[in-house]
Amino acid sequence: MLGVRNKMKTIFAFIDDAGNYQAERSARFTKRNPYFIKSCVMIPSEKWKVLSNYRHSLIKKYTGQQMQEIKWNHIWKLNLRDNKKKDISYKNNELFLKNIPYKNALSYAEEMLTHLPDLEAKVLCTVTPSCVYTKKVSEIKMEQWHLQDIMQRIEMEVSYQDPITGLAVIFCDQMSDDNETDIKERYYNLFCQGDFIREYKHIMDSVCFLNSHQSAGIQLADFVAGAFNGFMRGFDKSEKIFALRIYSCVRRRMNGQLIGYGIIDVPKNQSCRKHLEDKFNADFISSGINYNDDIPF
Repeated sequence: MLGVRNKMKTIFAFIDDAGNYQAERSARFTKRNPYFIKSCVMIPSEKWKVLSNYRHSLIKKYTGQQMQEIKWNHIWKLNLRDNKKKDISYKNNELFLKNIPYKNALSYAEEMLTHLPDLEAKVLCTVTPSCVYTKKVSEIKMEQWHLQDIMQRIEMEVSYQDPITGLAVIFCDQMSDDNETDIKERYYNLFCQGDFIREYKHIMDSVCFLNSHQSAGIQLADFVAGAFNGFMRGFDKSEKIFALRIYSCVRRRMNGQLIGYGIIDVPKNQSCRKHLEDKFNADFISSGINYNDDIPF
């Protein structure tokens, strides 16, 4: 008779970004893009179908459609139109937004984020504060740095949850063909050669790229990245959404520390780290969490 098999822990990790980055940054560019952010939403693979069902039911509930994708930046475009009475333009793939009220789009995003705990999600956000970090680093190198920090945290998270057979599959939002090829090669080199983590044992040996309009996971990561970007920039609505919908799911140390564990400065830099600590201490001073404990690396 066959023995009972232990169930392997498999994690799906979805990555998207918010803000913009370029090596040559003018004062005007930095004012408009003070942060470049990557978000990663990790869920157990068995929760993927739950996420997909949530997405299909909620998009129909709030828009009457099923095939369209509402992005975080769509919400603020609709805010300009409906609340600030601004004339806005629509790209060809955004024409469906003409019939969607701002309040519906926002409610859709908020309700999607409300389900993070149901999905047993762990959230990571990597942050480059261009308002503080002024060195010139190529765009593709910056992408690699963010991905590398996310790879490290995913490896550690899965090894903690299931050190023997745990595995994570990493999905990123689609890039240009050249950038995808470059990032795949850089990912594979890190996987094979190691870094802070000498051997990656709990993540796939290749990274996958998905069209966001076809992926509920990438869409959820887009909402996390957008809300966190707004939180960092001090936008009231984003601050509330991050605090109420996302904050409890951010990966953290046993003592509650987030900085360096679930909220990660890229690159490692004292000014960048202090900027993040000051932001979180100012916004969550009443939480009792101490962000000045030992940093992991």
